[in-house]
Amino acid sequence: MLDQVSRPPGRPGTLYVFDAATPRRRSVALADIATGLRRWRLSVALGNLDIRNRYRGSVLGPFWLTLSTAVMIGGLGLLYSSLFKLQLAEYLPFLAVSLIVWNTIGSIVTDACTSLTSAEGIIRQLPLPYSVHVLRCVWRNAIIAAHNLPIILLVFLATGTWPG
Repeated sequence: MLDQVSRPPGRPGTLYVFDAATPRRRSVALADIATGLRRWRLSVALGNLDIRNRYRGSVLGPFWLTLSTAVMIGGLGLLYSSLFKLQLAEYLPFLAVSLIVWNTIGSIVTDACTSLTSAEGIIRQLPLPYSVHVLRCVWRNAIIAAHNLPIILLVFLATGTWPG
């Protein structure tokens, strides 16, 4: 097999050797994930910075999401329990858990699609593993989900039902 030698644009002194017979994508990807997991503190710091910057001008900060989620659960619970002729105490726990879980999954999927493009400036400036930016996205959404978890506890306390 012949190796292809190419020079990346913008870097005249660097040579890359590609061998099509033995691709190394899996080993490079696993090394990137391992390095990103070792640098978990950086992902946590960047995720916290994202949340702080996102709610900088707000008085309530990330708790605004918690308040709006609680109002939405209360409003949808009252509306749907009357439309479906269900008791609110039976329906509200199911609605609260499902809405918070699906909102979390939806936001993780949506942010995952843009996690690398939104970190373009950092990627071009610093040689970091790509998995750091993905873990940053996951951490940011985990913090937002943690703000919404007390709503589930409050709904369970208010309705007198417990999972089981």
